[in-house]
Amino acid sequence: MLREGLSVAGAGIVAGVGGACLLTRSLATLLFGVHAIEPLTLKAGSVRVASVSARLLPLAVVALWIAVLASATGVVYVKHEARTLFVELEKLSSERDRLNIEWGRLQLEQSAWSAYAFVERVASERLHMSIPDSRDIEILAP
Repeated sequence: MLREGLSVAGAGIVAGVGGACLLTRSLATLLFGVHAIEPLTLKAGSVRVASVSARLLPLAVVALWIAVLASATGVVYVKHEARTLFVELEKLSSERDRLNIEWGRLQLEQSAWSAYAFVERVASERLHMSIPDSRDIEILAP
């Protein structure tokens, strides 16, 4: 679980740094007389963010904790659902295999019942039927 969390965090960091680099390049075309990576500009921006951050820090910490707890709860729920669905899939797969075996047996039984020799043997043994002599057969014309 820790590995999954770290992989998601790492992907977020990589995406954030890449996005920041692309955004910096695109903003540099909009600036006139100021470079995007000018130290004075970066320092002023960070001081401004720090002054706003000092007031909003407790609220941001609480919001981040709520987000982390919601994310963890979501991960646990999704894992539980995935395991439940996997167990159901395994049950259905075993049922499918059992039904395929039964279908094969029924096909074999059907082919055995439809064989001419089997039908003749059942007719003679159980029903006491016999093939008539040729002199006992009469052909009628329509």
